[in-house]
Amino acid sequence: MGVRGGAVVGPYIFTVDVSEAWRPVSFAWLNFYNNSPAGSWTGPLVAPADTRPVSTVFVGTGRRTVAGNAFMPQDVTIPAGRTLNFVFSSDQPHTLTFLAAGSPPPAGPPPFWPANVRSGDSVGYDGSQFINTGIQGRGTRLAVTFPQVGRFGYFCAIHPGMAGWVTVVPAGQPYTTESEGWVRAEQESRAILGLVPTARQQGLAGHRQVTRPDGTVRWEVQVGSVVRTATGYLELLEYFPPTVRTRAGDTVRWKAQTPHTVTFLPPGQPPFDPFETPPTKPSQNYDPTRLYHSGVLGLTDFIGPEAPTDFDLTFPDPGTFPYVCLLHGALGHVGTVVVERR
Repeated sequence: MGVRGGAVVGPYIFTVDVSEAWRPVSFAWLNFYNNSPAGSWTGPLVAPADTRPVSTVFVGTGRRTVAGNAFMPQDVTIPAGRTLNFVFSSDQPHTLTFLAAGSPPPAGPPPFWPANVRSGDSVGYDGSQFINTGIQGRGTRLAVTFPQVGRFGYFCAIHPGMAGWVTVVPAGQPYTTESEGWVRAEQESRAILGLVPTARQQGLAGHRQVTRPDGTVRWEVQVGSVVRTATGYLELLEYFPPTVRTRAGDTVRWKAQTPHTVTFLPPGQPPFDPFETPPTKPSQNYDPTRLYHSGVLGLTDFIGPEAPTDFDLTFPDPGTFPYVCLLHGALGHVGTVVVERR
């Protein structure tokens, strides 16, 4: 496939299927021309060098249980009066939040701050407004115009440490070009997603077993794994390990440093909002006919050191018992406890 170009584009790898030779395929401002036999081409998108000011910032990267929590590119410079399009681009939900300088933030924990814009809106920001999308998923878009010279920060209210900056300069001053923005976005995305093996190894290192005096075992399961970078952090939305094999009478303890739940749903009960249901533990010994719910663990960044991080259950009977994180279950954050006879 022949591609007119000069700059590698985007935080993703695309596959372009071409049904006939020499047929142009247009993706936004990218033009591709196939000069090879009909088929498919997979690789980084390449675009003409574009010296216009950067216009796109990606909010998050990654799919399913692999979550890159970062704005890409994290730090851009634009001329006064230009608009940035913030595009939510990960399966993990996020917020886009700007605070009003000199004013206190809204009351309550940041995840519950009110949303005052919707996907597709266009708004202006000069540092004096509070702007918050609320928790949104892939495909959400917000256009923000910056009329005032200055340096402005923004962040994700549900992922502490996920932040970005916009420097607005007078006309005629150097700025981040469109091509530079795409290249940096891809570089930053690849740097974060390349940490998956490290994060997985770190998560599995938290899996331990402790033999107690009565001969039973306490198994420790790490809930989630985080590796930080200069521009954000990678988070694996997984239990480590996803399947625990134990014996009747043993105990499993889950430990979380970031927000997750450990929830065993009884037959016929659908998932529910974990923030609206308090922790539920009818007994220390697990009964598969009843609900067991840790509540949201790992809220230390929002509540303080008193926030619970652990949840444990003893499994007296053999069986296979699935459980789920109600915050990330739709992304595949599930686990299983397999109990064998002692």
